[in-house]
Amino acid sequence: MKIKNINVYQVEVPLRVKFSQSNNSTWKSSSTIVELETFSGIKGYGETCPRPYVTGETPHSVIEDLIQTKFIWDQRSFADLEEMKAFILQDLGARIGPAALCGFELALLDAWGKDQKKSLTEILGGDMNHEVTYSGVVPSGNTNHYQKVLNQLTVFDFPEIKLKVGTDLKDNLEKLRLIKDAFSPDIPLRVDVNTAWNLKDATEQIPSLINQGVTVFEQIFPKGHETLMGEITRLFGDQVKIMADESITTLQEAKTLVENHLCNHFNLKISKNGGILQTLNIYHYLIQNGYTCQLGAHFGETSLLTSAGLIFSSLAKDLTANEGGLGKYLLEEDISDPSLRFNQKAKINLMHLQNAPGLGISINPGFLEKYQTFWNQL
Repeated sequence: MKIKNINVYQVEVPLRVKFSQSNNSTWKSSSTIVELETFSGIKGYGETCPRPYVTGETPHSVIEDLIQTKFIWDQRSFADLEEMKAFILQDLGARIGPAALCGFELALLDAWGKDQKKSLTEILGGDMNHEVTYSGVVPSGNTNHYQKVLNQLTVFDFPEIKLKVGTDLKDNLEKLRLIKDAFSPDIPLRVDVNTAWNLKDATEQIPSLINQGVTVFEQIFPKGHETLMGEITRLFGDQVKIMADESITTLQEAKTLVENHLCNHFNLKISKNGGILQTLNIYHYLIQNGYTCQLGAHFGETSLLTSAGLIFSSLAKDLTANEGGLGKYLLEEDISDPSLRFNQKAKINLMHLQNAPGLGISINPGFLEKYQTFWNQL
């Protein structure tokens, strides 16, 4: 299989509800779609969500990375999957950012699956009967908006809930109360700080939130302040999970966090960790070293990244939680029709993807043209 050309689209889709967290608030999604065409006319599609506050990447930097490495991938020929894996992880992995690598990898694997007329789950050796149960994620917001979102979420049988929190302890405790009233007093709870706290906030809020049943604290401090995360882990790590998110984008960052005992739990994401293959490398390293991890998602992901997450979770069986799978519950329109999203039991069975090759997603005609803010042919 040879690559003929690549198109990169930046798309923004209106959201059905405003998504807010401590470091971001928006009514639109933001995804970068990579369209790869082979000389045999097959088109593969990948999605990535470059976030400057996560990997330091932007949609424009993704394009620049792919342009600067065109001499490597341009008309490259692939004879088998192992050759393709080596190319992704070795030839490209050291040259471009994780988000750029994710978009390229998913498009290439999607095209390969279509060329072989097989699903990526089968190609990569995943469990074809795997079923994923998704956690509920509640964004931040004022009380009226918050109650409206909770009312929409209670129709689903989420096994646990994650709350986006800020610096106001009283507000955080009130929102935890509303969640318990809406779902169950005993529902497992996690909080995502999204780098909003300082050391004083953390030492004051964590004990109070533990008393309300919170068991996981995600990315308390900004990336670059991992020594503070280590202090919190030493103080509270025997009681709860102190989870890294923005602080882990590469395998080397995972090794640094593990070797220095700076946290005890990890949030992996296909986009920020460099695609399925690189995320699997990080996952295996963490599991082998006795750590736990979950699979997260960027808000506004389309069915392409939902499919990639499903395939990943069929290969990584020890995940503590799965996030995402929202599709058109959150997006006004999805890249595929029908949209890939969880059911009322908060589940998606991987068998949904087995009737089509590659990522199993059929692109909705006109989606890229309708929602693109810009595009580049490389």
